[in-house]
Amino acid sequence: MDEFPVGQTSAQDDLALIRRLMMDSRRLLVDSGRQYVIWSVLALLGIALKYLLDALENPFPAAWMWLFLIATGAFFTWLLGRRSRRETGAVTFAQRILTAIQTGWGAGIPILTLIGYYTGAIASWAIPPVVATTFGSACYILGVLSDNRWFRNTAFAWWAGAVVMFLMRNEHTILVIAALFIILQLIPGLILRRRWKAALADDS
Repeated sequence: MDEFPVGQTSAQDDLALIRRLMMDSRRLLVDSGRQYVIWSVLALLGIALKYLLDALENPFPAAWMWLFLIATGAFFTWLLGRRSRRETGAVTFAQRILTAIQTGWGAGIPILTLIGYYTGAIASWAIPPVVATTFGSACYILGVLSDNRWFRNTAFAWWAGAVVMFLMRNEHTILVIAALFIILQLIPGLILRRRWKAALADDS
């Protein structure tokens, strides 16, 4: 007679798979903080350039600037993913899930912001809260997937910021999202980067 019924064995296998998935996802999320830093710097650079262009009354279309910055971020994200796969020697299930989430997230933001703005469906002041809403959704999913409470809770900060910006209904919403990028992405990314370097030093 089997020690465990078939149903119980299947449940235990599922739990083991979920634990492995969470552990692998947690490792990938905190990898080194480089992606957080890269995207934060690019977003803040874009915001600063937009203010500069507006101040100079430059007719250069901001959409081309944002397309270039998004393409640059996507390229560096691809390089980091390629390096991670080379270091691990295999593509794990968690990596495929995270890549799928990031790809959907990365494709959705340009469509909502650039296409939405130039078709008149989304006002310029509404772009920052739309971006904050999508960032919050992605952070919540990734936080739950990795069982990372801090990462999951940042979603509520992104969503709260989005609500505030929707209520503001003016061009100053871009300053709010700049602050969110600094507080929720850039600073945590730098902290993760420092911890990652410290962990490497301890291992060596």
